[in-house]
Amino acid sequence: MYKNKIITVVIPCHNEEDGLPATKKLLPDFIDHIVVVDNLSTDRTAEVALSLGAIVVREEKKGYGNAYQRGFASLPADTEIVVTCDGDGTYAMDELPQILDLVIADGYDFISAARFPLKDKSSMPFANKIGNLGLTFLFLIVTGRWINDSQSGMWIFRKEILRRMRLTSGGMPLSEEIKMEAMLNKEIKFCEYHINYYQRVGEVKLQKFKDGFENLIFLFKKRWQILIRK
Repeated sequence: MYKNKIITVVIPCHNEEDGLPATKKLLPDFIDHIVVVDNLSTDRTAEVALSLGAIVVREEKKGYGNAYQRGFASLPADTEIVVTCDGDGTYAMDELPQILDLVIADGYDFISAARFPLKDKSSMPFANKIGNLGLTFLFLIVTGRWINDSQSGMWIFRKEILRRMRLTSGGMPLSEEIKMEAMLNKEIKFCEYHINYYQRVGEVKLQKFKDGFENLIFLFKKRWQILIRK
């Protein structure tokens, strides 16, 4: 519990037996629940997660977005604030107190943790940097709203706002979809917070060109859906 708020961390995982312990070390002691979504792992991800005190749920449909949808549906009932991150030790979960203060004290509903500009330039391969920056620029063109990192996988938000969102992506585009849903909803107070980003622990699973193209197509499709939404 942090300042009388129940905090749940949701971590989607596909073969992250090596990365999960590194991620857990970054988590502050006040975290109330950790929900690890085992997305068709073939290693000891579930076993390691249980040993770290996490609630483990299984998602049988492969995909980043599918894993998150399962995790959100599996949130403990007493959850008040949701935190997300990858299971590879890259996101600065040790900076959570400062971010949570923006939610609790300053009234923000959704905060996206921005990795760019990178504080440690060696933490991300050059090709990934270019892809992320390109998609973020297109996000600006499509939405008319500037953010520094449209692809960040660390979000901090009030659980109650999930009911105001229509999340549909089963894959990597969910990352930009959830930000678009938050930024373009006048009832949701959104901001970014610049964080550290660490080198990955474990196997790299991102398929740069496939995932990048999927994100690009979805970006335009999602913007159109929001425009015609009644």
